Order: sequence, then structure tokens, then C-alpha cells
Amino acid sequence: MIRCITGALLAMSIAAVAAPLQNEFVEIAVQVDQQAGTFELICTPKKVASELPSGWVATCNALGKQLLQLAVDSGMTVQVVDQPFGQAGEFAQFSTDSLPDNVIPRRIISPSFGE
Repeated sequence: MIRCITGALLAMSIAAVAAPLQNEFVEIAVQVDQQAGTFELICTPKKVASELPSGWVATCNALGKQLLQLAVDSGMTVQVVDQPFGQAGEFAQFSTDSLPDNVIPRRIISPSFGE
């Protein structure tokens, strides 16, 4: 089972490299836990807080949803949700407003997807 998940994630990762899931403000990466047979999505802002659009987390969620759909298309059994970054994303969006202008928010990590 783990080999199947690893193979699907490898295919998904190759597809993501071919068409990176990013824009000028954020980048989405995949972190794989081979032992558990799961993966997490990581959204990393590329700009300082003052240069991020007000809905930057919505962009993370949209790109994350695309990546989940790519996982399903690769044969994985994954639930495609509208907001992959959930409450962590909501908190990050809320917290960005109180950051100094020259600070880049670190990253948002989704819950685990997969088994």
C-alpha cells in the first residue's frame, strides 16, 4: 500500500514540477511522510506582509485544491476540500494584518492527506 501511495505521490510531484503550483505571491510544496503514507501541503509566501494581497490565503487554498485534484487524478484516494489549509490558513490570514511591513509570513501547513 505504501508503495502505491509513494508511486502516486511521485507521479504527482513530477506533474507539479512540470507545472509548478505557484504565482507571484505564494508557492505550494508537498511534504511526504512515507511511513504514514500521507502528505501535507505547504504554502509559503514569497513577499513581505505589506506586499501580499489581502486574500493571499485564498490563493493558497485554490492552489492546494488543484494539487489535491492532481493527487486524485494520479490515482490516490484523497478528499478534495475547498480549503486545504483550514483553520491554520484562517489564522495566518488574520495574523498577517498585525505583522510589521517588512516581515515575510513563514508558511502554512495543511492537515495530512492520504491514509
